[in-house]
Amino acid sequence: MKLPNPWMRAAGFAFAALIISTWFWLTPSGLMGKADAIGYAVCHQISTHSFFVKEGLPMPMCARCSGMYISAMLTLGYSFAFHNKKAGFPPKSVMIVFALFVILWLFDGINSFLHLFPFWNFLYEPNNLLRLWTGSGMGIVAASFLFAAFNQTVWVDWKSASPFSQKTQLIILLLLVSLGNLLILSHQTTILYTLALLSVAGVITLLSIVYGMIWIMVVKKTNQYQSYRELFLPLCVGLGLAFLQIGVLDWIRFTLMGKWGGLL
Repeated sequence: MKLPNPWMRAAGFAFAALIISTWFWLTPSGLMGKADAIGYAVCHQISTHSFFVKEGLPMPMCARCSGMYISAMLTLGYSFAFHNKKAGFPPKSVMIVFALFVILWLFDGINSFLHLFPFWNFLYEPNNLLRLWTGSGMGIVAASFLFAAFNQTVWVDWKSASPFSQKTQLIILLLLVSLGNLLILSHQTTILYTLALLSVAGVITLLSIVYGMIWIMVVKKTNQYQSYRELFLPLCVGLGLAFLQIGVLDWIRFTLMGKWGGLL
């Protein structure tokens, strides 16, 4: 595919730079302040539902969202590294595992929500360990389907094989995500700082991919790309729109709450 006009590429970069710089200017200072502002757009940030980087400093998102976005990043990283351009959907056995992950995520999420009401006692007492692991399962599912959809949308020569055509591939990914969760449970400040940043990178990455795909479909360039270099413009637009959505959600929530921080 012929690369876009240099002026179009410059316009896409300028659009993303303008949105991101405006967001940086309006949000709390410091690296963790920016991370919290990203989490603020997508997560309730209730402190009792969160792990803490150190005393008095919760992670940017609750345990469930942290698990979901960290595992999504690990899934995308693994998939792009070892299964580039594979876009087939998982075999039936893997789909059953994915369905179980979704059911557990929904069930534990509903149970946790209902426990916010003092008059309600559901099946079991929710805890951050369950939130973390059920969120991780959902992150694997979401990222796996997004990876397949991205490849089917973008590449001329996408492959019909699934990244999970062999059971060992899912096992490797589960071990990788489990390692990430165990690192969260280590309660080591440096490790948790790193994972906190990885979790908010997950939010940006997933949104950027989704909006980049939408841009490609809008301009009718589906299945016309052969290299990542050609994706500069749609990914710039996707990144800018991702930060635009985060900024709008930040503004709405701040207008309603009058402050940064968790709902409770």
